[in-house]
Amino acid sequence: MVELIGKGAGWGWIPQHLAAQKLADGSLECISLNDVVASYHVPVDAIFSHTYQPGEAGVWLDQQLNALITANKG
Repeated sequence: MVELIGKGAGWGWIPQHLAAQKLADGSLECISLNDVVASYHVPVDAIFSHTYQPGEAGVWLDQQLNALITANKG
């Protein structure tokens, strides 16, 4: 992905550690997407086993995801 973007194939979301060298040498440029980020929604799936009950961390994660979904509806 970093190479494709570096060759002018478009733009993308690249983890900082993967882009750091190319940002430092000027072959990649960071663009501001503040307006895009505010309206950009990423679909997330949470899959839980019917065979095994989630532990404390799984229950917490489920609660957090549901709270985020509820807060962002509308």
